[in-house]
Amino acid sequence: MASIVAKIRRFQILIQTLEKGAYSKKELMDKMEAQGFEVSNRTFERDLEELRRDFRVELNYDAKQNGYVLEQDSRDANRLKQVLELSQEVQALQASFFADANQRDRIQFEPFASKGTENLEVLTKAINEEKVILFRHFNYHTEIYTDYEVFPLMLKEYDGRWYVYAYVESKKDCRTFGLDRIEQVQVLNQGFNRNLYTDNFSKFSQVIGVNYSDQEHPSKVILRCTALQAWYMDSSPWHPSLKKIKQDDDNVWYELEVIPNYELKQKILSMGDQIEVVEPNWFRQDVFAMLRSMTAHYLN
Repeated sequence: MASIVAKIRRFQILIQTLEKGAYSKKELMDKMEAQGFEVSNRTFERDLEELRRDFRVELNYDAKQNGYVLEQDSRDANRLKQVLELSQEVQALQASFFADANQRDRIQFEPFASKGTENLEVLTKAINEEKVILFRHFNYHTEIYTDYEVFPLMLKEYDGRWYVYAYVESKKDCRTFGLDRIEQVQVLNQGFNRNLYTDNFSKFSQVIGVNYSDQEHPSKVILRCTALQAWYMDSSPWHPSLKKIKQDDDNVWYELEVIPNYELKQKILSMGDQIEVVEPNWFRQDVFAMLRSMTAHYLN
């Protein structure tokens, strides 16, 4: 187990370092040594090979830059980075849990754990094996349970919740189901070809969260933030397209290209008077309408 933990940490150091630019083998090995890892040339080369072979993360030597570089357009690199960071969090939490009883309160959790995560393993297996699943789903709006037989295509995490994106044959359409609202999951013997139902995958890269419409297209959204809020925007960007376009002493303007949806409105409203929608005007008016509705609750 210790060797696996060490490998995970070495992978993290490699990816996080090369995200900043090109580094020589010696510089990378020095980075690892500074973190307490004595790495031989053989171990270094094996780590690079495993990242390429098992995770499709390309860390290649660039003679022009005289160092190794990370292929920045690799989505697999970003996914692996997130998994490695999650693994590091788990290690820290495990260490806290098994520590002396008097030390366990030094790491505190949210009071309520996410529901539905017990189904992650079975759903992952069904997706990988292309097996149809059956489950009951509870609709928060109608307060009704419905049985669904679906082709599970993808798992997506957003804002502390997990969702399964699936093709519902009875609806002839894809739907997203929150794992906190499904129960009695069964994997059936019936198979399917997931490649026939993945056309909409790209839509998820165009939204914040899980809601989108096939009829909608990305828009350029301009946001004005206070200089204080900009620190939080920079440290935890909402979307890969987010970029800073100008600033003055008091404000910073950002642009992102997304399909405006409910989750984006929630994020904007959660920041109160620290942010303003500048463009497009129709989306600005949508947010303003929600603000007026909220204000009405306090005026009655």
